[in-house]
Amino acid sequence: MNFYNYLNDRLAPQIGYDEDETISLHRFRHSFAKRMLNHFKFPLHVVARMMGDLESTVRQNYADYNDDTIISAFNEKMKRYLKNKSDDDESEEEIAV
Repeated sequence: MNFYNYLNDRLAPQIGYDEDETISLHRFRHSFAKRMLNHFKFPLHVVARMMGDLESTVRQNYADYNDDTIISAFNEKMKRYLKNKSDDDESEEEIAV
């Protein structure tokens, strides 16, 4: 049995893969990239490096950010911004005293 048949005939039922598309190495690659970006929140440049692609290629072909990922990234950036802003405000107060 060749590898492609193994993926679709044996592995697919074991992992509950029931989509219309057949499993291929490209499908695994696509799933890996999307999981790293959406679930594990890896930065785009890190995923691009792991896959040996350019950031633009990963963004175009694999980055399908879901709403939760976008909201989480926004909230994280805002937390950092507000923390930096409050740190700056405190240091200005110390200088003024």
